[in-house]
Amino acid sequence: LLMCMRCGACMNDCPVYRNVGGHAYGGAYPGPIGALLMPHLESPERYWELPFACSVCGACTDICPVAIPLHEHILKLRGRLTEQGWAGGSGRLRQWAAGALHHDRRLGLAAALYPAARMLAPVTSVGRAWTATRDLPQPPKETFHSWWARERAGRPAAPARITEGYGTRASRPVASPHEDSATPSSAPAATASGVASVELEPTDGGLLDLFTQRFAELGPDGECELHVFGHAAQAAAFLRRRLAAYPSQAVLIEGEGSSKRDYGLGITKAALLVAETGGVVLDLKRRASGRAATLVETHIVVARPSQLVRSVAEALAIRTERRASGGWHDFQVLVTGPSRTADVEKVLVIPAHGPRRLEVVLCPERVDLTALRGAEPQP
Repeated sequence: LLMCMRCGACMNDCPVYRNVGGHAYGGAYPGPIGALLMPHLESPERYWELPFACSVCGACTDICPVAIPLHEHILKLRGRLTEQGWAGGSGRLRQWAAGALHHDRRLGLAAALYPAARMLAPVTSVGRAWTATRDLPQPPKETFHSWWARERAGRPAAPARITEGYGTRASRPVASPHEDSATPSSAPAATASGVASVELEPTDGGLLDLFTQRFAELGPDGECELHVFGHAAQAAAFLRRRLAAYPSQAVLIEGEGSSKRDYGLGITKAALLVAETGGVVLDLKRRASGRAATLVETHIVVARPSQLVRSVAEALAIRTERRASGGWHDFQVLVTGPSRTADVEKVLVIPAHGPRRLEVVLCPERVDLTALRGAEPQP
């Protein structure tokens, strides 16, 4: 502590200090350095609680220009104060709070009782000790759980957009998401109109239906579209028609070099699809390859049903396995819906720093993206 140069960097970077302010510490030295100094300079009877107000996030240690391990010293001081008996009642309160955070019912009970406790705090001895220098935060009008349940209950599940007459049900099993490819076991029969009548079978556990619902929720105003095909030729024809709507220099396909900073349309392949979030995992050979997914107005992702996994955790496990075996490159991106932000007054803005629209083309057969350019679009 003798190395401290009194620069105040630890205070400015401390999340506790930024929220409660310097007066709440009650001494000449606030912040992390004050939590260490005041119990030593003055009586621990008055300042013993300061080290226990620390979140032990380590921000003070990281920002300290002379590399004082402040959070480690605070932990040691906590131990000594506890051994001396200063933190008896407070320790039990923290244990109860920690237990509440790990149990939904306890946390719900605490949240329900908080408004009443906030009103009674100034008239109790323990409450007055806190509110003398601090303000208890105003409780929200609605909990996040109740808001989430209300929002999801009022939003109907939007079906996938059906293209070329193909549905989202199926007559053949879909391969495991760990398999690298999926090929239909038999070719579909063509109808009189020349369009094959093929339906894709839902994956195990209804992953396709779940992905369809979650993906539609990412674009409440039509920013997300899912196109389902039964053959690579049909999917390629659809992509060529989309390419024909843009000048050649306004389209960027994965693997192509990019010389501009913005494009109208970008087309990439998916490595995985995450059903629970409606997300798309991209496996990029290098960071520059991601421009087809970021520097575009509309991003189209080509995927197969066999690439569906249930959760992000499963996707990360597959990523670790495939990177270790050399099957994937060094850079992966998880794309969940179009680019958006709500930083300013919680107003949702689409787009923010990326695509305005995200479309997924789902086909059980592989689609060759390198053959899309130079071909005449089919009617």
